[in-house]
Amino acid sequence: MHGRYHDLCLPPRHDLDLRQQAGLNGVGDEIREAFLEIKRCLDADDGPRAILDTDYQPTAGRVSERDHGSQDRTRRGEVTMGKRVSGSLLADARSLTLEAQAQDAAISHLQFQGALPTDTLSTIVEFESRVYASQQSSAIGGLLDQDGAMGGPQQLADSSSEPLGSREHQVGNQFAAWEEAADGLSEQRRAYRASVARGARIFQDKTFLITDSLRVKGTTGFNKPVRSSCAFCHAMPQVGSDVVHGQVDIGTTTVPFADPQPHLPLFRIRCLKDPHPFYGRTILTHDPGYALTSGRCEDIGKITVQSMRGLAARAPYFSNGTAQSLRAIIDYFDRRYQIGYTAQEKQDLVALLSAL
Repeated sequence: MHGRYHDLCLPPRHDLDLRQQAGLNGVGDEIREAFLEIKRCLDADDGPRAILDTDYQPTAGRVSERDHGSQDRTRRGEVTMGKRVSGSLLADARSLTLEAQAQDAAISHLQFQGALPTDTLSTIVEFESRVYASQQSSAIGGLLDQDGAMGGPQQLADSSSEPLGSREHQVGNQFAAWEEAADGLSEQRRAYRASVARGARIFQDKTFLITDSLRVKGTTGFNKPVRSSCAFCHAMPQVGSDVVHGQVDIGTTTVPFADPQPHLPLFRIRCLKDPHPFYGRTILTHDPGYALTSGRCEDIGKITVQSMRGLAARAPYFSNGTAQSLRAIIDYFDRRYQIGYTAQEKQDLVALLSAL
């Protein structure tokens, strides 16, 4: 929870009814108050609106092209017309710009009494815009931009923007040169680099049936079972986020797919209009995810697909921290979608993730 739900209400015309199911006893005052605040918001007739219009889903890196006179607004009313917006900044996509995210953090987390001054906000955004994060080296593999590989943060900083769907610099392709071993390597380093290269091929090419998973409304190819690979969702060149669809429900927070999370509250959500296409009308979830932003039942459990770079340094994983290691990520997807990875394939995928 980590305070994510504080000061966040659904739009007045929501189609969700959220109730306590379990887990609030003994979880601490902050989480208990967070739940009660959600409940107050849902019961209010005129609570604050969600942070984006539910009939308009911008894509990261695009400038808004709405009719003149209309406005894209964030939760606190900032006009974002003409600015580059992103649906990938926060797990529930409640802020669309770096400016809005900074203001949200200042008011919600730091408890500022008012908005950040313009010059302070500009300084924060300028700093964030110059940060390129990725793994630089491996204790076993050495520098990740050696011998033809294109890993490391400098490569990100030097790279130009690419069209969505570009396969040239898809996640993992930066290690294609390691498919052929360089001269003079130790046996251990040679084996590690070969494993990274194989992991990249598995990530891009090994397909499996993706079932019972929803993306943001209006996109195609994912509301029904589709056979594809990991790169289907992690399609953003260089970083592996999913800016086309933004939020995806892979089941990490919602029964029956979520791993046991007894330390977190469990919410029961009842769909007041159409039932959820997979979960039905009554849903048990530890985190409603994007539904807290959109107010739509179909968005329960959808979480923003984040950047994959620098993964080795930021365990635990998933929005709720239920995967404690890189191997646990692979194991979850293997169970969730019945992929059938071999032990070697899992080892190769972990090697790839450790090099990003």
